[in-house]
Amino acid sequence: AQGIEAMRALSHRRTSIAIHRAIERMAGEPLSPIPVELNEIDEINRFAQHNSGCYVKSPWSGSGRGIFRVLQPGARDFTQWCTGVLRRQGSVMCEVALERVADFAIELRLQGGRCSVCGHSVFRSDFHSQYQSGMVDSDEALVDIIERQYPDFKEVEAMAVRAVEQMVGDAYEGFAGLDMLLYRDDHGEIGIDPCVELNLRPTMGLVTAAMGRRDMRGRFAVLPVEQLRPDSKALTPILPGTRYCATYTPSI
Repeated sequence: AQGIEAMRALSHRRTSIAIHRAIERMAGEPLSPIPVELNEIDEINRFAQHNSGCYVKSPWSGSGRGIFRVLQPGARDFTQWCTGVLRRQGSVMCEVALERVADFAIELRLQGGRCSVCGHSVFRSDFHSQYQSGMVDSDEALVDIIERQYPDFKEVEAMAVRAVEQMVGDAYEGFAGLDMLLYRDDHGEIGIDPCVELNLRPTMGLVTAAMGRRDMRGRFAVLPVEQLRPDSKALTPILPGTRYCATYTPSI
């Protein structure tokens, strides 16, 4: 039971805030706005009013679920969503909206208290930050996409690995994914958000990284069966009643 509670605590989105702060301490400078944890509806509405288009997230959720993109602060649906999350989970995470340039993640493995990188993923997310599809390519090609836009990526990655190792290395063993993003700041420069979210589980990015190591090139997605394209391959069985399947669309 203690192990389950420890994992639940580490899976809380406030862990991402702590990792973000640890990375910035190592970097010696701010890299991106850090989310805040709020537990009063009036505080949440004030944050949303001062940060147009911000994101409000429930402490526990996955794969883009539990995220509300705030377009109308104080609107009934937003207030009801926040009130429900506060009642069930006690708080929400509030994040400033950034001008996204690229969504990506480092795929990690934690074992024996140590954290190591086992791949990278570059993916697309929708307006509400829900995962849409992942690029399938060699790890070298994926890192190159990131570094061409943000040359200091590897330095930030090394700091992120140390931060994750320090905070969860003694409590968790297995695969994890650390979501990051590149954004354009007010001066037109490309910056990095070093910790959008830490997922203590195998992620979609682990799948695309494994496909890339098998010399597959293209795009991976989980789609409704009726949206399966003629040039796509189903990676999971399609049986009577199957609604969704994992798909791979090779590059032409």
